Amino acid sequence: MRSILDLNGEWVGHYPGHFDEFVKIIQRGEQAEAVKITGDEHVPAGAVTWRANVRTGLGEDQIAEMEFRNPRFIPAGSKCSTRNTSSSRGKIAVKSNSAVTNKIFPVGQTPDEPRII
Repeated sequence: MRSILDLNGEWVGHYPGHFDEFVKIIQRGEQAEAVKITGDEHVPAGAVTWRANVRTGLGEDQIAEMEFRNPRFIPAGSKCSTRNTSSSRGKIAVKSNSAVTNKIFPVGQTPDEPRII
């Protein structure tokens, strides 16, 4: 049986076409939730940006219109990997049904290029 990665802690989220944002991942067993530390005009600081089951990769991204209007969760898949990293915490790629892939890596770790897993 594979062990579950411990994703608890602060991470940097790279959002294509946007700027990098800090998130705090809170993991309870197989369930992980990323809360924004820095927000943007769509999803503010303190709001959940995504949640997923770390074993199955099934999850949801939160999206919203400007000023956090009409917030909603959409289906997303995630992939966790420790490949090519200096940290056992690894990297995460979260892909929503809109085909946008967000890359997340531990604070203090330089992402390998390309950033996708």
